[in-house]
Amino acid sequence: MFILLCMYFVAQCQQHTFAQGWIAPSATTLVGYNSTLGLFPLNVGIGLSSPNYPLQINSSTPDNQLGICGSDPSIRITEAQTWTGSSDQVRMGIATNNNAFVGGSLIGDFVIQNLSASNGLGPSGSATNGNIIFGTSQTIYNGLERMRITQEGNVGINVTNPLALLNTNGSLKFDGLTSTASPVNVLVQDASGYVYQAPYSAGGGNAWLLGGNTNVCNIPNDNFLGTLIPCNLNIGAGAGGPNTFMTVVGSGANLGNVGVHLTSPNYPLQIDDANPDLHLGITGTAPSIRFSDNQVWGSSVDLGRIGLATRPQNDFSYLSLPGDFVVQALSSTGNLIFATNTLTCGSLGDGVEQMRIDPNGWVGVNINSQVTWPCGGTANIPKDRFEVYLNPDPANPLSQEDVRIDNLPAGSGNIVVYDPKSGRLYYSESISKSKPHKVGNSSDGNDNSLQDQISELKSEIQLLKDQLKVVNTSSTSSAGYYLEQNTPNPFSGSTTIKYGINEDFSSASIRINDLTGRIINEYAINTKGDGNIVFETPQSGMYIYSLVINNEIVSSNKMQCLKD
Repeated sequence: MFILLCMYFVAQCQQHTFAQGWIAPSATTLVGYNSTLGLFPLNVGIGLSSPNYPLQINSSTPDNQLGICGSDPSIRITEAQTWTGSSDQVRMGIATNNNAFVGGSLIGDFVIQNLSASNGLGPSGSATNGNIIFGTSQTIYNGLERMRITQEGNVGINVTNPLALLNTNGSLKFDGLTSTASPVNVLVQDASGYVYQAPYSAGGGNAWLLGGNTNVCNIPNDNFLGTLIPCNLNIGAGAGGPNTFMTVVGSGANLGNVGVHLTSPNYPLQIDDANPDLHLGITGTAPSIRFSDNQVWGSSVDLGRIGLATRPQNDFSYLSLPGDFVVQALSSTGNLIFATNTLTCGSLGDGVEQMRIDPNGWVGVNINSQVTWPCGGTANIPKDRFEVYLNPDPANPLSQEDVRIDNLPAGSGNIVVYDPKSGRLYYSESISKSKPHKVGNSSDGNDNSLQDQISELKSEIQLLKDQLKVVNTSSTSSAGYYLEQNTPNPFSGSTTIKYGINEDFSSASIRINDLTGRIINEYAINTKGDGNIVFETPQSGMYIYSLVINNEIVSSNKMQCLKD
């Protein structure tokens, strides 16, 4: 096949019609010819042999592909072959003269210009055409638009129809901003999203300031969000407002106090809400509130916390269960104190103590009601596992305080007796028949105090008889248990009590009472077989020791302690 390359000039091409019905364009065109196609246009490659475009340039030398030279050199792009009169024209060029391409350009400016709007309309007759669009990536043949400049000069970033000189849709970030100690204007935004400048003093110091440009942490003057003048910092939200939901006090005695739903907080953090039971919520795994006198938590010894156990893992306290609410003093000397009312002499609104639990777990009720601290006096601590202090009124015995228990279920067991000397309660295995102690003379003029003492002695004798109703020898009992006489007896320091249980039991112990029936000590027995306990007491006297199996006294003996 023979191919002929020809150069047809404008005058020739306008007069010649080829066999394929193709008319050469009105410019010098490089064409080829063969017997089948006749004349046809050719792609031109410079630096490559297989160009894919009418003109394609390739060079392995960086930045050495195409050069445009001359006065104000440019490249023009248009849809029509005839340049004059085209409405869709784009050019880019380098200004070698002032005011080249656009008014105000200077020598050395690189200009990208869309000329499509020069006649007022784009090809579709709409004034919305003629934008300069910047895109990245590729979806089939078209890219993704990232920014555009409209014919009005509006710049849109992530916006296809910018309505202002700069219209963005998304986040903004500024790095390397310089700070000033004398700000003049701030940026503000209206409800429609337009941004304006406003004097720094407008709206007071409520303008937001954001530091942190030094990239150094823990510098309060550089890393903060707040105001620079002594005005409250209000934080709010809501259309048409905004409504203030949080206030940081900026001056006065309450400087730095934070109020949630109130504007004049009296405490470092104060929360107010008209809705009941909707003020502060603590959520999470085993949520808690901790109290300390030190900002550095690990160094403080005065610690307290309240929390809600949510796991079967002993949250806060040993053996706590999910759903338990725990109030805890964490220091080794801290008490839990429950108080009401307010003392008139206390400057800090101190209350009246009603109950306390000491670090040993001993509970005292009303034990400090007679102490007027901080007006004067020293706080009492519980003397037993449970102590109640009553305030008798000698002038009106019927109105004196007492202990009351309502709705006890019926049952059987030992009675509880009161020792007026020690103030302790004990249980007794027999009912005391003594009458209430009387004060003063009877109506017949005779003193009944001696009779009362005799009645009390009778009651103690009866109690001793009950405890000694079963007396064992040192031999093994056929019932399956034994209790030997203590050795030595009498004793002055300590004595040993031997016992044996050869049958199964649910509970067992060696119990030691004094002659009033008060339990001095009780030693649990956990296994069958022979055993012994060592008893020691600092007080001389007669004692009764008993073997108790399944809550029943099965054997008793007496022993005597003689102290020098």
